[in-house]
Amino acid sequence: MARGDTNGRTMVQCTACGSAYAARQLDDGSFVPIGSRNGCSCGSTSFDELTDSTLLEFDEGLEDDK
Repeated sequence: MARGDTNGRTMVQCTACGSAYAARQLDDGSFVPIGSRNGCSCGSTSFDELTDSTLLEFDEGLEDDK
């Protein structure tokens, strides 16, 4: 889990469309978006955990948009 997470919660990104979700990590290492047990709205069920560096890159991108 990134960021010393508690209760198995983390942030993930859909590998198909890039949407981000709060999620829980299951014992098998897969992720389930909180409130979207069927996966992403695009239909994908594959997610990558967002790391501190990924989140920092996203934040810096928002600053560039201003």
